[in-house]
Amino acid sequence: MASPRNSVVDVDAAAAAASPPADAGGDGMLCQYPSKKCQGVRVRKRDGGLHRFCDYHRSIANRNQRRADRRRRHKKEVKMITPFRRPIPPQQPPMLLPSMVAFHHHHGYSAEVMPRMDARVVWPTLTVFSRGDGPVTMMMLRQAWAAVVGTIVMMNEALARPALAKVLSFNLRTSLAPDPCEIGGCWEDRRWRAKMLIERHGPDFIGTQETSDVQMAFLHDEVDYASFGECAGPCELHERNAILFDSRRWRLLTGSTFSLSETPDAIPASAWGMKYLRAAVWGRFEDKQSGNVMCVFNTHFDEIVGHEECAVLVATKIREYCRDGDTVVLMGDLNAVPSEKAMRYLSGEVELNGSHTPVKLYDALTVGGAGGSTFEQDGKYDGVLGPSAVKFDWIYTRQDDHTCLKHADILMDTFDGFAPSDHMVPMVTFCIGKGCQNCLNS
Repeated sequence: MASPRNSVVDVDAAAAAASPPADAGGDGMLCQYPSKKCQGVRVRKRDGGLHRFCDYHRSIANRNQRRADRRRRHKKEVKMITPFRRPIPPQQPPMLLPSMVAFHHHHGYSAEVMPRMDARVVWPTLTVFSRGDGPVTMMMLRQAWAAVVGTIVMMNEALARPALAKVLSFNLRTSLAPDPCEIGGCWEDRRWRAKMLIERHGPDFIGTQETSDVQMAFLHDEVDYASFGECAGPCELHERNAILFDSRRWRLLTGSTFSLSETPDAIPASAWGMKYLRAAVWGRFEDKQSGNVMCVFNTHFDEIVGHEECAVLVATKIREYCRDGDTVVLMGDLNAVPSEKAMRYLSGEVELNGSHTPVKLYDALTVGGAGGSTFEQDGKYDGVLGPSAVKFDWIYTRQDDHTCLKHADILMDTFDGFAPSDHMVPMVTFCIGKGCQNCLNS
């Protein structure tokens, strides 16, 4: 008696069957996947008799296999051996380059690029698909290669365009000082002026000096900047030199704080007879769009002594931490006038300890036409500089082919007749990257 048509028959049991059913095949087996199309057709063995298919299902399996083989033949993947500097932003997913689509469709194939990011270099993988029945040819690969290289080069050039960066040095006048509110000197009144000044000018980097914990907490809450930097000693009594930066555009690569002393790695540390504990903070920041890097130092020298020793130490640290391709910035309240030997050492004019500075800098404010005074010693907060005013606040930079000085200014903003601090606020605008034009330092 024949087995039901919709059942799966064991090979050994089927082999022992006395006679095949009338509608099975010559081997007496039923199709494993019965359907109307299997009726009346021959059933064939597959895989040593473990499974049985009729000719119809066998043809479907063969067709699917042929399609899979054809897809494999029509797809070629090659890896570019030339690295391109950030042609594709790392946050973007694998993408089909729009400028290649029409070209590829016209020539009967398409291509896509999978970015492989490695630090600051991308290694694209080019995959080419044939859109017709024929396989991918060497001509298709050559054409796709040329299109991909051209497109990535254009993207790379667009991302490498020079960009502007504002740097602002801001001695906040510590809130620990007992300045009266009657003359606009208390921090409770000045804090809102400081916030408005920052929001008005929108710098990329702010180097603050004399920053107390109360002032740092206010800036964290009220302005949209990330920051880092340690106190020179216990924060209840000593200042914090901090670097605030726009984290939407800049990424902090590395940075730290060191003391202005003979043991810079130890904090706190005092040396050279200085009245207060002093420190410097530095960081390397990468522009998320262009990949350009700025190496920023911020410090506060003592009021009277140790200027030359601090200048030598800071110059040594700049040489140690900043790289040749970085845009270098040194800013801060250096409590020194231009004629002092420490300032002339930083600009490479004189020697200290028998040698020149390892990194020659120039005064960006003076070169930019804003080399005037920054501090009025009369203790007023009216934003007016009198005859006793001096230049204590500085922004230095290095002369190189990727740092262009575009603008310099000493901000004397007042709000309701009062200034945010007893120091004026130097600000410099740089164009970083190659290709900058109309530079003031050229």
